[in-house]
Amino acid sequence: MSIIYEALKKTQEKLRFATTLDPREKLKLKLYLVFILIALLGFSYSLTTLFYSPAPPSIDMIKRQAANSLVKQKQPEPTTPAKPTKTTKEKFILNGIVTMDNEKVALINDEMVRKGEYIEGAYVINILENKVYLDLGGKPVVLKIK
Repeated sequence: MSIIYEALKKTQEKLRFATTLDPREKLKLKLYLVFILIALLGFSYSLTTLFYSPAPPSIDMIKRQAANSLVKQKQPEPTTPAKPTKTTKEKFILNGIVTMDNEKVALINDEMVRKGEYIEGAYVINILENKVYLDLGGKPVVLKIK
């Protein structure tokens, strides 16, 4: 019986040795498990984003959206031009034209303006020796020195 007892003891020691792990080995196993879990999560996420596509909208839904967007867009109300209190010639008075640094500057209503600037809603198109061309809302205005 002692032979059987010794064989059992040896077997138990072998089993105990096989089931007990070094702390480093346990750490390695935990890291492997964490790595595998992260890889699986990433893989499943990439698969769902790659292959998931929402159902295409139906034709009725597209028509409703188009109708709603047309309703939401407000068309600009036609505006009537304001009646000027003064005529265009009275509104703009050309006081003079000066050349500064090879650039002509007009003195309109006692304000200095250059080509490409605005004055009281009018765009300065061109400045000549004795004339200034303005654009007042699409309407050309010519000012002359008096």
